[in-house]
Amino acid sequence: GLIFSGVETVGWRYMVMLSSVAAVAMEIGIAFVPESPRFLVLKAVRGGGLLGADDALMGKASEALRYFRYGSSDSDVNAELEAMRVDIAAAVGMQTASSIDAFRYPLPLVIGCGLVFLQQITGQPSVLYYATNIFKDAGLGDSAALSATAVGFVKLLATLLTVWRVDSFGRRPLLFAGISMQVVALAVITVAFTFRVCKAPGLTIDQCDAAQVVLPQGWALATIIALMVYVSGYQVGFGPIAWLMISEVFPVGVRGAALSVAAVVNFTSNIGVTLTQGLLLQLLTPAGLFFAYLALSALSIIFVKIVVPETKGKTLEEIETMLSSWKSARDVRVTPTQGSLAEA
Repeated sequence: GLIFSGVETVGWRYMVMLSSVAAVAMEIGIAFVPESPRFLVLKAVRGGGLLGADDALMGKASEALRYFRYGSSDSDVNAELEAMRVDIAAAVGMQTASSIDAFRYPLPLVIGCGLVFLQQITGQPSVLYYATNIFKDAGLGDSAALSATAVGFVKLLATLLTVWRVDSFGRRPLLFAGISMQVVALAVITVAFTFRVCKAPGLTIDQCDAAQVVLPQGWALATIIALMVYVSGYQVGFGPIAWLMISEVFPVGVRGAALSVAAVVNFTSNIGVTLTQGLLLQLLTPAGLFFAYLALSALSIIFVKIVVPETKGKTLEEIETMLSSWKSARDVRVTPTQGSLAEA
């Protein structure tokens, strides 16, 4: 966006065209990645009926598992595949689950939908979609686009760190750390925006043109730093962890249907926050809106503490057993097991 910001009218088209290069690269790359072994075993169990699992699909599952367990011995792969088949055969029926079936598992649904809902209503869409305007409100003028680009770069670095260390730190600690960073950042932004002034002499903020509203230099710098801390916190916590956990907490028999429900909640919340952004800015003022996001972020910490369990080091089958009854996160004990939950 920054590169083509000087191109009038059609600059956005060049930006989208450049993004399509990454999309094509992903399309080519995904063609070389096998399907999930668990998904193939699930299809094999359901497709085999009373005669047992479908041998052809089980063969594909074995090949896929060898791909993801590169370097493991055949005996280890076969043992894991057999354990997978036994667990899936015992957990699912022969019929494909519908979205309604996902509601038979209230705790996983509350965890998954709660995380993606709070992920959106704590202000992430507003900060990312309106970052340039926020910088302009901070008085940066023509430098706003460059500042928004810097925020995106910081977001990328935070994402790479989280992906690298998520299985070492665990899900809950990263959520606590990320949301706490959001709270601190939003507190700074809230205070900063109460100090906005109008450059035009004799006019109040309410009377001032938006282009004339600025922050004192010190608060403008604090706002930029706070926004970078905010997006970093989001990428440490809610950004990747919410999507990781919804792939882990739902039982295998309804995982596809439950993921669809969570995705609907996520994007509905995203659209709602985006569409109400302008109205809320008018009703609450920028400082009031960021304070509302701060309060919701603080509420998110409580939600994670009470409801969200730690799933690090557990297999998907162990998580399903762990969440089969309604327990608070504090009642769940982490027991180290072989393998990681980021299994295919």
